[in-house]
Amino acid sequence: MPSSQNLKKRIRLVKNIAKVTKAMQVAASLKMKKSQETALASRFFSQKLSHIASLVVGEAVTIINPRIDLVLVAPDRGLCGSLLSTIEKGLKKWIDSIGQENVRVFCINRKATIVARHLNLDIIGVFDISVAKPDQTKMGAVIQMLTDDLKQGLVGRCLVGYAQFENLMSQNFTTTQILPFQPDSSLSDVADFLIEPNKVEVYDNLVPRSMRLKLYQTILETAASEFSARAMAMKSASDNASDISVFLTSEYNKHRQASITAQIAEVIGAGLSSES
Repeated sequence: MPSSQNLKKRIRLVKNIAKVTKAMQVAASLKMKKSQETALASRFFSQKLSHIASLVVGEAVTIINPRIDLVLVAPDRGLCGSLLSTIEKGLKKWIDSIGQENVRVFCINRKATIVARHLNLDIIGVFDISVAKPDQTKMGAVIQMLTDDLKQGLVGRCLVGYAQFENLMSQNFTTTQILPFQPDSSLSDVADFLIEPNKVEVYDNLVPRSMRLKLYQTILETAASEFSARAMAMKSASDNASDISVFLTSEYNKHRQASITAQIAEVIGAGLSSES
């Protein structure tokens, strides 16, 4: 049985851990609220621009090359519960359906690289882009590499894999295609519209803008998922630390009471011995 001194040290340690996790929970909750609002607000504009691109494309593109460029987006840091595990499991399931030999991966940050290496994927490039503060210049470099690969015929499609934000408790791995553009079947009955100055020029300007917005949207979704998962993980850690602290305090009190009882018994025993 641990000594009273040892129990006091453990209680103090657990309380310090609880303070740290509580502070991290508060910080993640503040960032979570802002990132959720940004991701949900941006989702509307991303969908609208995709609809416009669908109208300009007109006809579906026949994909012959089975190879795929996948941009993998992951949280910047750990301590976010099972989010990284969810991304890895979802990615593995998707890879199994596509075929690992057909996938080339571009990793957005260090955590994405770790996930890709765990699955032994073909990593073509690594970009240091923070999901909390994405660098537009580096995002442009990613888009340029994807566009070049498609033009050179190295791949048939370009996709982004990320953790889509559903709600506070749910973040799911999903993929979205950013190249080539595919017409939206729900817009097939749209009335006639006028494209100026011409369809080719509009398309050439629309492609990089739409691709960048789609990539930006996936990064925002991942940021919202990261902060939500971290807030919940830190709340769970704080609750567990509080439970352990209560348990250790109870054990310390029992140990202390037993020690006091033993001392009283010794005093009484010594008194009885002196009387006899």
